[in-house]
Amino acid sequence: MSASTAAGSAAAGATVRRDRWGIAHVDAPDAPTAFAAQGWVCADDRIWQMTYDRCRALGRWAEVAGAAAVADDAFVRRLGLADAARADADALDAATTQMLVAYSAGVNRWLDEHADDLPAEFAHHPAPPEPWEPWHCLAVYKVRHVFMGTLGRKLWRARMAVSAGADAVIALVGDQSAAAAIVPGAGTPPDLRAGAEQLRTDENLVG
Repeated sequence: MSASTAAGSAAAGATVRRDRWGIAHVDAPDAPTAFAAQGWVCADDRIWQMTYDRCRALGRWAEVAGAAAVADDAFVRRLGLADAARADADALDAATTQMLVAYSAGVNRWLDEHADDLPAEFAHHPAPPEPWEPWHCLAVYKVRHVFMGTLGRKLWRARMAVSAGADAVIALVGDQSAAAAIVPGAGTPPDLRAGAEQLRTDENLVG
């Protein structure tokens, strides 16, 4: 990709060049232009992965993968990731909202320019990718970090608390504070058992 081609496509006023490893470098006069160019570049590199993650976050992956994905979609919808992403987007400050709006505009510009030149994966997709909305960024963040994080442990704690009680959770978890938390400097590791104590009094946490 030449710098002139990227500059004309990614965002007005931005310059995008790719080094010998194919990594994109964006130069822009201001933050909104930079984020618009970044959205374009991300779509250019990963529009299928972005679409996949968005479908998962919205509980719509079965539209592509079929019946095998229905259970996962139902679970994600039960978690309410899409609703949480919308609520978080509504609560963002003006600067962050502007960032996501600009980024989404860059993604959509790429989609408009490549409607007839999509990656091969879309040959197996029932429809072309839908326009990217700012809150989709938060939805993708949530679905990636929820399933890469401690969700499984939290679900186990909740089920154990319901079936055996909070004392059993505390007994099985033990004191993991020093081993499970990395605290820089001379900070004090948090007490990772503290949340289990709440299970005794707050039924909403396990309901």
